[in-house]
Amino acid sequence: MSALADHDVADALAAYVGQLREHAAGLEAFLALARRQAEVARLGDADALTAIVHDRDAALARLVDAAAGLAPMRRWADGLGPAWADRPDWQAVAAARQRARELVDAILAQDELTRGLLEETAASRQQARLELDAANATLHAYRRAIVPASRPASLFDHRG
Repeated sequence: MSALADHDVADALAAYVGQLREHAAGLEAFLALARRQAEVARLGDADALTAIVHDRDAALARLVDAAAGLAPMRRWADGLGPAWADRPDWQAVAAARQRARELVDAILAQDELTRGLLEETAASRQQARLELDAANATLHAYRRAIVPASRPASLFDHRG
């Protein structure tokens, strides 16, 4: 490649790194939403959880659009070949891509934590319901023993 072409490639890679960093900023904002979602799940606030899910849907749509916009540059950069692998321009691209991967991994980990918290909350609610049912059954038995019916129960109804 000529020096001019190398310069053009370096400029294009620098622009790509800038775009990747902007995308990483979007991922960081999404990670903040994922962390907030986990906290809300821990608190069991269903209304706040619903609001965060809507916020996440909108943020994810923006991230998907941004990723689609990056795809042509990614394919072009990947096509540069091994001659560029050791150059600082390409190393900056690799570092920005690595940061994006780390953020996605952190988001997935937060989502797994949220899923676990939601399952734990569901199990706690189920246990509380079972305990309430058992307490109500005991209370009904207590009421029958303490406050008997106005007439004794019989095996047969003598009314005809």
